[in-house]
Amino acid sequence: MSIEYHVKGDAAYFRTVRDRYHQQRPFLLRLTSQFSILGACLILPWVYAWVTDASWKDGAAFGIPVGIVVAVGSLYLTKALILARLRGKGENSEGTVTLSAEGVTGRGQHGQTLQYWTSYPRAVRFFDGILLLRGGVIRWLPDSALRLGTAEEATALVAAKTQLRRIS
Repeated sequence: MSIEYHVKGDAAYFRTVRDRYHQQRPFLLRLTSQFSILGACLILPWVYAWVTDASWKDGAAFGIPVGIVVAVGSLYLTKALILARLRGKGENSEGTVTLSAEGVTGRGQHGQTLQYWTSYPRAVRFFDGILLLRGGVIRWLPDSALRLGTAEEATALVAAKTQLRRIS
């Protein structure tokens, strides 16, 4: 049984890759969690000064807008940089990814590669596709890109070959 995807590397595809990757990470390693903690660290001195009525509380009030701007700005800057890095590796590219009992075959403009299933020890099933994971490599297979096979068949094959988690 082979499952075939036709994947197009456009801006929407790479935004989804970035977002799905961070959604599957542990809570404290997600971007929003990290930058919320950063913002809280910048705001907490003001809270402490206000509660204790410290003499420097007026100066500490500067931490609120700075904390918000730094946290939100850093979050969006990081997301933009990650997106630019992903897009630089494959923007406007098209290819076919085939899942089989043997492994994952990618065919595109620059040739063909076969990655055995041992290369992808983990996978995550989302409501709209499957994310294959290995050290330093992410392969997003959206259900909308399916050309041969069904999402259920793809999920069953990936579950049989990798450690599959499901995220709704």
